[in-house]
Amino acid sequence: MKINTIDHIETGKTIFGSKVTVSENDYEKLTDLAKKQIADEGKESKLSKENAELKKENEKLTSENSTLRESVRAAQSLRNSFWLCKGNWRVGNRGTGK
Repeated sequence: MKINTIDHIETGKTIFGSKVTVSENDYEKLTDLAKKQIADEGKESKLSKENAELKKENEKLTSENSTLRESVRAAQSLRNSFWLCKGNWRVGNRGTGK
C-alpha cells in the first residue's frame, strides 16, 4: 500500500463522540499495515541487538588477533636470534672438533 493511498482514505465522523468511520476495505488495509509494522519493529530490534553483539565480538577478536600477531613476531625474533647464535657458534668453533 502506498503512503498516498493511506493519506486519501475517506473518513466520516460519527454522531456520538470523536470516533471516525472508514470503509471495511480501508480498515483491513490499515490493520494489515499495523501488524506488519509491529512485526518489522520486532525484527529491527532483534537485528539491532544482534548487530551490537557482533560488534563487541569483533572488537574482542580484533584485540586477540593483535595479541597473537605480537606473540608471533616475538617468536620469530627469538627464532632468528637462535639461528644467528647457532650459526656464530658453528663458525667460531670450526676445527676444534666440537
